[in-house]
Parts: sequence; structure tokens; C-alpha cells
Amino acid sequence: MANHPSSYRADIDGLRALAVLSVFLFHLHASWLPSGFLGVDIFFVLSGYLISSTLYKEIVAGTFSFQQFYIRRIRRILPAFFFATLVTLIAGSILFIDRDLVVLKKSAIAALAFSSNFYFMRKGGYFAPTSEDMPLLHIWSLSVEEQFYFLFPILLIFLLWLFKRTSKAVTPSTTSTLRRRLLWVLVPLCLGLLLMGFIPLKELGISWDPYYLPHLRFGELLIGSIFAVALTDRPRPAYHPRHAWIGSLSLLVLLLCMPLSGVFVSPFFPGILAVIPCVALGFLIYANQQDYWVSRFFSLAPVVWIGKISYSLYLWHWIVITFFRYFVEREIQWVDALWIAPLTFALASFSYYVIEQPLRYRKITFRQGLLYYYAVPALVCGGLIATHVLEYPMPTKYTQYSKGEMNFDTLDPARSLKGDTTQTPKVLIAGDSHTAHLLRFFETLGKDEHWCAYVSAAASCPFLLDYAFETAGQREGFGRERNDLLAKEYHKYPVIVLSSLWGSPDYMADSTYLRQIDHTLEAMLRAGKTVYMVSSFYARSTARLRESYLVARGILPANPTRVPISQLEGTSYHKAKANVEKIHALVSRKYPQVVWVNLEEFLPPTLLVDGMPVLADPYHYNDYGATLMARAYQKKYGRLIPETLLK
Repeated sequence: MANHPSSYRADIDGLRALAVLSVFLFHLHASWLPSGFLGVDIFFVLSGYLISSTLYKEIVAGTFSFQQFYIRRIRRILPAFFFATLVTLIAGSILFIDRDLVVLKKSAIAALAFSSNFYFMRKGGYFAPTSEDMPLLHIWSLSVEEQFYFLFPILLIFLLWLFKRTSKAVTPSTTSTLRRRLLWVLVPLCLGLLLMGFIPLKELGISWDPYYLPHLRFGELLIGSIFAVALTDRPRPAYHPRHAWIGSLSLLVLLLCMPLSGVFVSPFFPGILAVIPCVALGFLIYANQQDYWVSRFFSLAPVVWIGKISYSLYLWHWIVITFFRYFVEREIQWVDALWIAPLTFALASFSYYVIEQPLRYRKITFRQGLLYYYAVPALVCGGLIATHVLEYPMPTKYTQYSKGEMNFDTLDPARSLKGDTTQTPKVLIAGDSHTAHLLRFFETLGKDEHWCAYVSAAASCPFLLDYAFETAGQREGFGRERNDLLAKEYHKYPVIVLSSLWGSPDYMADSTYLRQIDHTLEAMLRAGKTVYMVSSFYARSTARLRESYLVARGILPANPTRVPISQLEGTSYHKAKANVEKIHALVSRKYPQVVWVNLEEFLPPTLLVDGMPVLADPYHYNDYGATLMARAYQKKYGRLIPETLLK
């Protein structure tokens, strides 16, 4: 084994293998290794240890150069990063529908600026389902590292300069004093950063996801730096059985952390709870200086090889997984992993041997590095982002519903009147996004039947009296604000249309939900209103939108029966359907005068009409589908609202 941390240690590459495989397994299926995301934290500690070892030695010796430091970072990080980013942008331009490509391009811009963590912390949670469609999501950790290495060398230089001023000469004793003083600063700084995880951001009106916050991750990198400062330039201690015990116990702690579920969560993680796996890894690095079973295992050739390609493997694993999930729109199974893993390793090996290694050791100046390793590939990526080369625009009537054209999450009256706007509004249509996705339905019927309606939708909040369902997707307090306003306004309209995702499992989990439906219907009927309840759609496992896009591009042949009906329905459909049937039974029994409209009867089982999708996503019609629903309803039932109710 090597005498100094700055020398090559095969076991460090072995620990990289542990990190990347943990993350890979977690991303394949979270239940397979619930805390496998801790592999990223292992990477942070290893990075902090290795980079700080070199930094500390060079600064103490007076040989440190910012240019040399950053040229090493440029050669190490940028070639494989730009290769993966460029391939992702090309593939996304060909395979992604417009709205998803826009998100990919925005995330690519953030990645090019190494600010991905700042971008994603404003976009929702790391563990949210929407994150699974973002191929460059994992670049957040790379961004955190680079942010750290823009700041940490400056801090280290300043502290060592400050401490050296009190020492007359650099001797072994003064070096020991410098080390001790430095640790007295770094340890409290590390703990202080980790404890900042307890700052109640939400109560301060800050809606950032703490998972991406750089200062919390800087604490983890500093743990690696602390062990580097403590161990660098010290002779390897003589073998003692305690090293094997320390290493074995540290590895056991790490391995026990990985399968835990619901433990490493905010506000404890990222934050102070990260001390457990990160410090355990630090002691494992210390113990592995000795030759014993753990260090020998992590020095095995196959393990070391995985560690050597771990950077490229980390870059590619999430890209492959997201593109797979994007089109199958389901969770990954073991059989899927049997080909995802070999493909990922093949791409990582190509990246490592053809891109990463040859360019990493090429001798270049700092200016050449900035030009050829950053500026030129960034311009190529920027060209793909700024232009529409390789793209195929799909008509928006298939990809979205018209929430932008109506009173959606706003109380602006100017955007509320729909249908035949030459008429006096006598209809109030209100609900959640299942009011918004039926805009074309209501507009078509309103114009044909010559009625005008005031339409209001609030994300994930049905219109019920004295009720509000708060969710993270809303502007805080908007649901109650909207419902309170309409509770005062609904008396102006003789016809009330309540349109919501009535069977939502989230709504049904609210103990007041059914009671408030009953309260609302009773009050409105007592006020002499004609009340409609529209159940437009349950849910599906997929919208078949992405599949239809590939068909439109000629990449896939048209095949309406490609996906079995049972697979299209999924568990969400059956849960919502059962809930709707329960609500319908309650309403029809107590309030038979309420007009119940169920548009599911018009929905084709394949979710396609003339080969095109009728859904914008698994929970909503697109504009094309909403218009078709209107025509199908007219064909079977004629008018929605009788003329007699509009006089």
C-alpha cells in the first residue's frame, strides 16, 4: 500500500465502485436499495479527500498554482461531461416531445454553467416522479463539486497564510501546528454547514428543495478534506489489529445505511445525519492504508476497474435510465435491468477509454483547456439548444390542454368567460385541473348551444364550499382563496357545473372531502341551482403521447394495440374508477336531481383516435381529446344544458 494519501491507492477506486453501484441500483428501482443515493455522498467525501490532499501539500510547499489546479479539473471533468451532454441533447432533440425538450434544454444550460443544483432546487423534489424524465438531473452533484472547488482553494490558501504568519519557519513542528490549527477551523465549519439543514426554509417563504443546497453538500466535501488534512504527509502507521476493526466496523455502518428507508430525510439529511456515512467512509479510508480483508477486497481488479470508470458510469447510468423510463412510462423491472446495465457499462467504457483517458493526460495550457475543453464544446451544445435542428414539432393540440387560455390558478375575470361570449354568463364551471383540461369541451358546447360560462380552475383543488385542498403544486393559499370567492359568486348563476378528478385517491384520503361534497350539493340545490357533476376522466398509466410522437416521426410503426388495455389502465385507473363509482352512488341516492356526466364512456380503449393521442398526460385530455369528447357527447345526448335553464 502507498505511504501517502496523494499516492495512488487502488482501494480508493474500489470505494468509488461502491458509490456508483449504490446510486445505480437506487436509480434503477428505489426499493432495491432505498438509501442508495448515499453513493453520491460517498463520492463527495472521496473527492474532498483526494483533491484536498493535493491542495494541502502544494499550498504548504508553496508550489500551488490556480492555473495548474483548474487545468487538472478541466481535463478530468469536461471531456466526458460534454460528450454525455451532447449525446443527450442530440437524442432528446430526436426523441423528446416539444415540452419535454424545452425542459431538457433549460437543464442543459444550467449544466453548462455548472449551476444545475440551483436550477433543479427550484423545480421540485429530487425524489419526485417528474424527476425521472430529466436526463441531466444528476449533473447537480457535479455542479456542487465545481462550486466547492471554486471556493475551497481560496479558503485554504487564506487560512494557511494566516497561520504561517505566526510561525517563523516551516518545520515538522510548525507543519503539525498548521495542521492542528486548520482542523480547528475546518471541523466547526463543517458542522456549522451541516447544521444549516435545520433552517426552516419553507417558513421563511423559500421553496427550494434542500437536497440540492450547496452549503449542505459542502459539509460532506469538507469531511473528506478534514481526513485529508489529518492524514496527508504522515507516515503510514504500523499495522495494528485495531485498523482491521475500524475498517470493518466503518464498512458495516456504510452497508447498514444503504437499505434504510425513511431515515435520511429532511431536515436531518442532507445535513447533520450525513455525518454517519461520511465519517464512516473517512475512517474506512484511514483503515484501508493497511493490508487487511477490506482493503484487499476494494483492491480487487474487477472492483477497481468499476471504480476507474465510475465517473463515466455515473454520467451515463441516469441518462440511459431516464430515456428508458421516458418511453415505457413504468417502473424498471429486473428483466429491464439485465440490458440497461450492460448498455450503461458499454457507454461508460467507451467514454472512459475513448474520451476521458486520452484527453485527461494530454498536455495543454490553461488557455487551450478553456478554449478546446470548454468553449468549443459549450458552443456546440449551445447551438443545439438555440436552434431546432433535428427537432420535429408536434401540434400543441396533442401535447397540452388550454390552461393558459383560461382562469387557471388566477382570479382574473378577463380570462374567465368562455363559450358564446355574446351572451350573458349564466353558467359557472369550476373545479380543479379537470375543469382546465375540458376547456375545448365547454367552449365547443357553449358556442353551439349559445351559452356563456364563467370558468375557474385551481390545480388539485375541487370547488366545494368551505373547503380547500392544499398541495405543493399550488400557489400557497390559492385554493381556499378561489373557493371562498366563488362561494360568494355562485349565487349569480342559475347553472353550476362542478368538474373535478372526483376519484382522486389524495382527495379521498381527506376525511372532510365526502362531507364537503354533500354540504356543497345541499347548499346549491337549496339555493335553487341546477347542478351538474362532470367526471371526465379517471387516470391511465400512460398517455401514449410519446409513443405517438415516435410514430409521427417515422421511428415506430403505427400500432394502436401495441400496449395492452390492461397495461394502459394500471392501478391508478382502477382506484379512481372505484372512488368515482362510490361518489356517484352517494350523490344519485341522496340528490337524484344532480345531473351526472361521465365522459369516460366516450374514451377509446386504445386512447387513440385516427392514430393520434387524446391525452396530454396520464391524468388529462389534450385539446384534441376534449374537442372529440364534445362531439361524441353531442352525438349521443344532444345538448348539455337545456335552453329552458338559460332563460
